Amino acid sequence: MQATAQVVTVVFPEHPYCVQPSGNVLDVSLSVSFSMQAYCDAVFHKILHIGLSESAAFLSHNCSLVSEPLCWLNALEKLIKLNADLFKTDQLKHRQIKFITEISIRRNILLSNYCPDHKTSHLHEPNGHRVYSFAEVRRHLETLSSYEEKLLYLNDQIFDYRQNPPIFLKANQPTFDALCQIEIDRINQRQALQQKIAAQKPSGQQMNRLPFNGELKVLCDVYFKMMHKKVGGKPMLPCSISQVAEHICSSYCNPDGSLLSNPTVRTYLSSSRPESRPKNDKELEIDS
Repeated sequence: MQATAQVVTVVFPEHPYCVQPSGNVLDVSLSVSFSMQAYCDAVFHKILHIGLSESAAFLSHNCSLVSEPLCWLNALEKLIKLNADLFKTDQLKHRQIKFITEISIRRNILLSNYCPDHKTSHLHEPNGHRVYSFAEVRRHLETLSSYEEKLLYLNDQIFDYRQNPPIFLKANQPTFDALCQIEIDRINQRQALQQKIAAQKPSGQQMNRLPFNGELKVLCDVYFKMMHKKVGGKPMLPCSISQVAEHICSSYCNPDGSLLSNPTVRTYLSSSRPESRPKNDKELEIDS
């Protein structure tokens, strides 16, 4: 079959081949001078003609000839998908599905060998492409107590994904950045509802808030210091950011009586936001 002239070319960073047929049916052979077009033609010819029972061995053999097998597999998968219209008959379509399936299997094997827990969102393939896992993102969010820390983490994930997207996307599934954005929306809605619930509690269940006539970050810094200053080896105020933020918002208000912003208070209490600390001339010292 002379379909090579129609093959859409992709870039293989590594391209092992033999100048003449080597006698090994698993080798890619070129009868002309090397070019990326000639290599893609030869690889595609193998896909169309090699025995289906040898497809897994073909992938394994060529992966063993390159330093970054995942990169080679990704390029091969892209070659097949960009030339999907060349699989015209039912027999060829079956061959296309067979190779895509074998590529997926081989990729999972390589990822498992590269890192046993390859579901982690921080794993990178050897070719520099990150493997994204929203399940791992959800697990990491559970370790974060601050509303702002969660938003910061999720936004970082979105920017990382968009700056270094995967080569291939799973069909009919939401993208990683879309899932992160949905989680951001959920957290924002939950935060807003919690504030409304707190504001609507019967007045008998609320203590009178004291007006604080100063910079909010100065007040929060006092609590921040008590949370981190040790007395007898223990924090002066052994509470979480969420607990302290809830206490401040339920105990103090702005001079005009309006409620303090819980997200803002959380930001000022977070140790990961040093820019939220007041300037030295405004901070209040806590003596042990």
